[in-house]
Amino acid sequence: MMLTELLEKPLQLADAAAINPVLAGGGGPVDLDITFLIYLAIFVVVWFALKALIFDPWLKVRDARASGTQGSRAEADAMQSSADAKLAEYKGALAAAREEASNTRAELKAAADKREAEIVTAARTASMEKLDGHRKAVQAQVDGARGELATEAERLGTAMAQTLMPS
Repeated sequence: MMLTELLEKPLQLADAAAINPVLAGGGGPVDLDITFLIYLAIFVVVWFALKALIFDPWLKVRDARASGTQGSRAEADAMQSSADAKLAEYKGALAAAREEASNTRAELKAAADKREAEIVTAARTASMEKLDGHRKAVQAQVDGARGELATEAERLGTAMAQTLMPS
């Protein structure tokens, strides 16, 4: 564009203001006449119709859904807390059962150890008595054998002495 064209543009705007008084600031941009009231009435009628036919039923459905969801959430929370309480009760009962089983196992182990000691002591006593009996039997045999050997030695000694020293 040339400089002259740029300078002519403000003049064109001024000419447009002379043709249209609204652009020149000589009146309002909205004419208040009967069409405005008709549009306003149509808007109000459409508003109330949409409110009655669409907005209110939709809001009722939304509120019912929200209250149903809240009721379900409350029920779910109650069920969750009940489940947590039952789980805690179960864990407590399980811990008590484990403790009881541990005590019973300890009692049974102590009884078994005591019974084992009794059995070992009885076996040891029986084997010692048997061993003492065998020792006495062996000692009796040794004493008998020594007696026989002493007699035999006496007889052999006498026989050797008679052989070596004839009478």
